[in-house]
Amino acid sequence: MKGSKPARSKGRQPSPPSTASPARPVLRRPAAWLPGPLVAIFVLRPLYPSESVAVEGDGLVVAILWLLLLAAWAWALLREPRARILAGWPDLALGLLAIWHSIAAVRAFFWGSPRPALNMLWEWVGLAAAFFLARQSFRTGLERRAVAAVMIAVAATVSVYGLYQVAIELPATRALYQQASDETLREAGLWFPPGSPQRQVFEQRLESREPMATFALANSLAGFLAPWSVAVLAVALFCGQRPGWKARAGAAGLLIPLGLCLLLTKSRSAYLAVGAGTVALGGLWWSSRPRAMPLRRVLLAAGLAGFLLALVVAGAIGLGQLDAEVLSEAPKSLGYRMEYWRATLAIIRDAPVFGCGPGNFQEWYTAYKLPEASEEIADPHNFLFEVWATAGSPAALLLCVFLAAFAVCNLRSREAAGQEACPPTMRPGADEAPPRGPATIYLGGLAGLGLLLPIGAMSAAPPSLVVAPLGLLAGGATLVLLDGWVRRGEDAAATWTVAAAVMLLHLLFAGGIGFPGVAASLWLLLALALNTRGCGCREVPRRVAYAALLIAAGLIAGCFFTGYRATVRAQAALQRAYANPARAREALAAAAEADRWAVQPRGLLADLAFQEWLEQPTPAAFHRFETLVAETLLRAPRSASRRHGFGVKFVEAYARSGDSAKLAQGIETLRAAARLYPNNCRFHADLAEAYRLAGDMEGYARERKEALRLDQATPHLDKKLSDEQRLWLERNNPG
Repeated sequence: MKGSKPARSKGRQPSPPSTASPARPVLRRPAAWLPGPLVAIFVLRPLYPSESVAVEGDGLVVAILWLLLLAAWAWALLREPRARILAGWPDLALGLLAIWHSIAAVRAFFWGSPRPALNMLWEWVGLAAAFFLARQSFRTGLERRAVAAVMIAVAATVSVYGLYQVAIELPATRALYQQASDETLREAGLWFPPGSPQRQVFEQRLESREPMATFALANSLAGFLAPWSVAVLAVALFCGQRPGWKARAGAAGLLIPLGLCLLLTKSRSAYLAVGAGTVALGGLWWSSRPRAMPLRRVLLAAGLAGFLLALVVAGAIGLGQLDAEVLSEAPKSLGYRMEYWRATLAIIRDAPVFGCGPGNFQEWYTAYKLPEASEEIADPHNFLFEVWATAGSPAALLLCVFLAAFAVCNLRSREAAGQEACPPTMRPGADEAPPRGPATIYLGGLAGLGLLLPIGAMSAAPPSLVVAPLGLLAGGATLVLLDGWVRRGEDAAATWTVAAAVMLLHLLFAGGIGFPGVAASLWLLLALALNTRGCGCREVPRRVAYAALLIAAGLIAGCFFTGYRATVRAQAALQRAYANPARAREALAAAAEADRWAVQPRGLLADLAFQEWLEQPTPAAFHRFETLVAETLLRAPRSASRRHGFGVKFVEAYARSGDSAKLAQGIETLRAAARLYPNNCRFHADLAEAYRLAGDMEGYARERKEALRLDQATPHLDKKLSDEQRLWLERNNPG
């Protein structure tokens, strides 16, 4: 009857027919196995020194690992009954950015320096794959908290190692270098001739008192530590009720080594970013606090924060690493950046569509560098200008679209409140429960630490043997402290968004979005924020999985044959040359043969050929030198420093032989160097001397006047003429 209720049966009702798919092996479920290996690569990335990727390709092995994991994910997705992914407008914008960046890199391969362009192409492709895989992996609140805890453990490891550097390693290294500099360089797999610019830069870095840990620059270390320090603060403020005071106390304790190491880097941009992130988290905490919270608890929290800050500052002062210049020199530092940005805007004006090419910024920059600017920078110290200048206006626009789409997703999407990022009906593998517990991710972090030694050995600057034990101790202690938060705590999209914003603010003044050791954390945090909001759940046709597999396979082959294999072989041969100077020629020839686009081995072979000509000045020896010069400059067409060095050698060859053809070659090469670096007073002084030797007094007078003008214009001692050179030019006035 209508409205009547069915009678309840006292017996057990038969279960409806099951519609779930039969249980499948774990390897056929991406959600079950993907987080572990993905976390391993995220852990490996900042522990593996590889900021010379543009030149030496140190990080391409990690790019290969990202792409292999992408192929494995696509293969596993093919085995799913229904192909479902997390992808939205931000993912589309980032994909288009990676495509346009790759187009700019291919163009730079043909019209600029090919090896840096190829290396940066594969690094960006690898980072795009990492972001996409993070979107597919860390879907539950527990997984997001677990991967954050692992990365905080990495940050703790790096910070403790930085403190160890300041207290023990760097003083010992400086003392050893002062006793035997050449032997120390060779043992490190390096060799810079005495008086060379490379050796001067190395010695300046060695004298630096700032920690660098596993990075090449203190600013890069600060860029990595800043967002994870803010994430630790977020754990202390918003860990939830269930973990209790232990999780808060553990997070507060972690702020001491992280904050102390960050303070010792003297990175003003990181200070600003962390300060802004702290204010943002404080505002969120204040607005979300219970209205009935006693005033004494608010005062207690503020007092604890002040105490921790005072403790960190006192520790830095006690180590003798903090002084008033950190703040007093801030206006000067900002002035330097304004000089960098003015020159970068000129590059953008002259190459608005494709930019100067990924990996080619430094070679272009010298042509636009202001006379008063301080250094020949490798990037513009601004993440937006970096993308804009190297890959063109479309790339900068797509980056802005990505950030705008990210902001819209964060504002419009409803937070998943620690649950799945997708609704139950849209979850990949919805017929199976997600993996329980953080063990898979913890083991992935341990695997990443285990990969450090074999993969780090491939680097031109292998990591210290201290890093792995510190990772086990400091990283393990961090996971113990945060495990309660991981298992029973809370996280919010605001946590990851604020941490990502902190890194972006730092990169706005420091640059480095092309440094994978720093940038990987940025893309991970952005992916965690989007997944917390559940942005972009969708079912896709199976042909998408086939296409992803084919694309991944093609990218793996391209990266392996054009990047990884060539650079690994070339670097191994270069290490042999540095270790055994007596057989350097054979090793350098092997390096040049292994990597047809490499500049460094050919440049060193040219220097060696010139030395051989000086010892035995035969036409065949000089022809070999000329051939190697041509091969080197073909692979570095805008390298002003290399042209200048070769031009000086041609002039020296004229002084030895009296051959006017060699002097003509020297003048032409020096003229090209001065054109590519017009505001270098030393280049103009050497060109003036070449004109004088050729009897061209008009050219000598012009270049002499320009050299003296630029010498007066630059305030930097290392950019001025030598006293001897200035005195010579002042005394020899043709007018």
